[in-house]
Amino acid sequence: MTSAAEVFATYPTLAQFVSSVEGDFTPFKNFFDAHALNADRLFAAVDNHFKEGIELVDKLKREHTDTVSQTADLRTTVAALREQLDRATKLKPPTLQPQPVPQPQSPAMSTPGIATPVSSRSESPFSLQPTAADPVVPRARVPDIPLFPTQSTRFGRKRQDEYENWRSSLKAKMVIDRASFPREVDRILYTTQRLTGEAYARVRPLVDEITSYPDSPSEWPRNIRDFGDILKILNPIYITIDTFA
Repeated sequence: MTSAAEVFATYPTLAQFVSSVEGDFTPFKNFFDAHALNADRLFAAVDNHFKEGIELVDKLKREHTDTVSQTADLRTTVAALREQLDRATKLKPPTLQPQPVPQPQSPAMSTPGIATPVSSRSESPFSLQPTAADPVVPRARVPDIPLFPTQSTRFGRKRQDEYENWRSSLKAKMVIDRASFPREVDRILYTTQRLTGEAYARVRPLVDEITSYPDSPSEWPRNIRDFGDILKILNPIYITIDTFA
């Protein structure tokens, strides 16, 4: 860009050239001398504004590039959320199945004075894995079952009835509140925590091993896989009378 100073530097040559031309250039020279400094300032200001304009354009280009990238990421996220929403709206609500009400066991009559053999019945495996028909919303928990033994001074038939009632309450608890015990370790530990005294002492070594590896059933004792296996240990101890004899 040609500044006013550069134009003024050529003035002697220009004045010498136009001296032969008819006319007086003195007003032109005086005007140029008076406004040369202002012209330099004007050109400098225009040059600065031009540079600022270039920087502003570069900045706008960078911001536009960033905006385009963010818009693409946002579109990808929105598409993923829309797909999840479509899947969720296609799901059918689960069908609630009525839960059976546990019936109290009536003790069978036995003949006094006649020795009867110990029952050979064994505790069958008890599977309570959640099914597709189970409700997905949390259910209200029923109260905890009583601790066993509740009356440690009882023996014989009364003691057996006490244990069988406790075992029946435990099974009912596991059915009604199955959502509260989703894992085998949850059911095993709840069962053992409802034992006291000598009953708990019999299973305490197993509890110590299971709690050492709560998430690794392969490290548990081989005969313990669910809470029904704890009952298998207690059954022959507290069920000593064959009520079907």
